[in-house]
Amino acid sequence: MKRIFIFTAVLFLIVSFSTPALSHQVEDDNTLNPIKLAAYAAYPAGLALDIFVVKPVHWLFNLPVMKTITGHQRINEEGLWTDKELDREIEEIKK
Repeated sequence: MKRIFIFTAVLFLIVSFSTPALSHQVEDDNTLNPIKLAAYAAYPAGLALDIFVVKPVHWLFNLPVMKTITGHQRINEEGLWTDKELDREIEEIKK
């Protein structure tokens, strides 16, 4: 019981002496920037385009039947900018 009382007293002191978080005032000129307003409108459209057009088309071209037609190849785990010949040379050097 004594531990609970001490814990509650310490917690109360910590909370009572803490200062509230403050932030700067928002400037009206900054919020009405026309480029920023255009970005607010364009972002949802771009996201919808990515989700509903680009990803399904990528899935379609990634199908085994389409891979033979389009030549689509899976990107390896190292990322986009890898050189397969350089990787082979490095593997040969390691051996």
